[in-house]
Amino acid sequence: WYQRRVRGDRVFIPNVPLIGAVSQIETQKLPGTVKKILIDLIEAYDVAEGKTYMTLNGTVQDILWGMDDPIMSALYRFKLAPSPQFALQTNGSTDPDALTKPTVMYTGHSDLSRVSVYSLYHGKNSSGCWGSHAANHINGSEGTMFGPFMDRTRAATIYNEQLFRSIDLSYVKDTSYASIPCYRYELPRWA
Repeated sequence: WYQRRVRGDRVFIPNVPLIGAVSQIETQKLPGTVKKILIDLIEAYDVAEGKTYMTLNGTVQDILWGMDDPIMSALYRFKLAPSPQFALQTNGSTDPDALTKPTVMYTGHSDLSRVSVYSLYHGKNSSGCWGSHAANHINGSEGTMFGPFMDRTRAATIYNEQLFRSIDLSYVKDTSYASIPCYRYELPRWA
């Protein structure tokens, strides 16, 4: 019930595609035609009927996992965006080969407990750097986000991109950050 209700709630957020398009125009060396099309699109977006161009209004589900957006569609046509849809839950890869060798992470759409867990890293589910299948297996989150309702008795598994290795972190203690209750996990002493 909770997930269905929250996903259908409508929210307003800053218009991230618009901000991104303005940034592309300001920082990228775009051909004059592409720059003009983007500027015209932004101006049209500004005066479109019923639109508040500085914010996006959508359901939580649409904003997190994908909604149609005219600016993203235009950026995508010129290969300035990875998708014609806007979504906050994307893999965040800055690798130039990201479209041909994608890093894929679960978004939590079908199983919230797997949010930010790697499915593929640079198109592979194994790093190939270590001497065993278990050591090479890409498993765990990217380390900054974990699913809700974590169990203190279970390890928090992360995949460290610099080590090309999954690491199990052990629960240490309850703590808080800005009055928000948190669990502290650390690398075990034996690791």
